[in-house]
Amino acid sequence: MTDPAFPDGYYTTAEQFEHRYDGEPFTAAHPEKNHFECDFCSKGVPYAKEPRVGQYFADRLPYAISADAREVNQRRILTPLATYCEEHSYRRLLFPCKGYTEVRVFINLDENQMVHDPEITDISPVDDGIPWKPGELAEQITEVPPQEIAIFAGDAVAMGPENIVTFFLSLDSGIDIRQLVKWDGSINTQLLGQARRKYRTFAAEMRRSGWDKQHFRNRVRDR
Repeated sequence: MTDPAFPDGYYTTAEQFEHRYDGEPFTAAHPEKNHFECDFCSKGVPYAKEPRVGQYFADRLPYAISADAREVNQRRILTPLATYCEEHSYRRLLFPCKGYTEVRVFINLDENQMVHDPEITDISPVDDGIPWKPGELAEQITEVPPQEIAIFAGDAVAMGPENIVTFFLSLDSGIDIRQLVKWDGSINTQLLGQARRKYRTFAAEMRRSGWDKQHFRNRVRDR
């Protein structure tokens, strides 16, 4: 594997990333005392050395709404944006986006929520990947501002291109970004129309629930 330069000057090679990440505290969007929630399916995953689980890192965020998000984008800080259960831990990145450095890392966790034995299994450098626009495409599908998406997909600070892919996949609505976007970054307009209709069906259900976060998580778990 080629070791590209990582952003912000902190990580120079993949080997240095793995060395420095080993023994670091684990952070998650929805941490609990004994487990974290998978950022794909919302399943609870115990803190344990087995099985190994996958993480997603990126150095840029589509929605630079908050000061933290703007700092990430300005400094190109490689940031952990998702951790998955064993079932949804894929060794390859789901849909790398040109203009972002994206990294897949597999880790072990202990009961004290510390990272052990990190292994980078895939890297997409900033000048690689498909030239698609994650934030714009999400808005085209939902026809709403990004803040509404962030309510359910997680804090807007914690959303990279792959988070947008998994958000729509997790709805079990048949919306697959990887089919909507062509290799040159253009959009299949017929599939975009279908995706909008599917999202409207999902949004109508969420409105009936009062846009309840727990209802969303239960829906994802039951998919």
